[in-house]
Amino acid sequence: MCPDGVVRKWAPMSLFSLPYAVLLLNREIKISVQSFHRLWNNATTRVSVDGGTNHLHELENKVGVTGLKMPDVISGDFDSIQPQVKEYYEGLGVKFVETPEQDETDFTKALDLLLRDPESGVPLFPKVNSAIVICEPEGRFDQIFANIATLSKFSGSATPVFLQTQDSLSWVIKEGKHEIHFEKTYTEKNRHCGLIPLHGPTEFKTRGLRWDLVEGTSYSFQPNEIVSTSNEIAETTVSLHANKDFFWTMESFLQ
Repeated sequence: MCPDGVVRKWAPMSLFSLPYAVLLLNREIKISVQSFHRLWNNATTRVSVDGGTNHLHELENKVGVTGLKMPDVISGDFDSIQPQVKEYYEGLGVKFVETPEQDETDFTKALDLLLRDPESGVPLFPKVNSAIVICEPEGRFDQIFANIATLSKFSGSATPVFLQTQDSLSWVIKEGKHEIHFEKTYTEKNRHCGLIPLHGPTEFKTRGLRWDLVEGTSYSFQPNEIVSTSNEIAETTVSLHANKDFFWTMESFLQ
């Protein structure tokens, strides 16, 4: 949460020009090969999470795909990674970190590994400005919600965590005042966005959306209330004020 009166500023289109970590989860890679190559190779730290390594290996073996960097670490309880894929990366000297705890998802454990302050005081990875998670919202519905729960769990981290899919970029925004800044070329087209309450009825006040939300109106999944799931970005700066944390999602700018 930002202190009273302090506006947290976001520049999502500058994410990939700052030191960042990338985490690959166990879903088919659907962003373009060109975008994935740039996003993966330019990361300060690359973490492949359990079965996500199968998809990385599959992409490496596609005709015309060359020059992908190796993961810095592969983590998980290793119930999803294929034996031959595990053997392949072990043979290349990639570091494996087993996280067998079953009360948390492999995604949660990987973020904990990346972002926590170790007891020794020596970070496991270089400091980054953000963590970009590549995972499509498909497959089992409970796992989709588990991913959102993980994003919410780490929303108080000093390092923000973003979910990148083929179509969207999303993250949890804490209660308070915020500004999201976009390049003009992005806003020249109708760009969809959504503000999803996470903790019950939430009041928003916005400026810069096609359908701005007004103070005094409650948004939630409760009967007779609405959720702004199909809004549009209308200006290069969107101002937001919310009295509770919420999930912000916007159309991807990756080509």
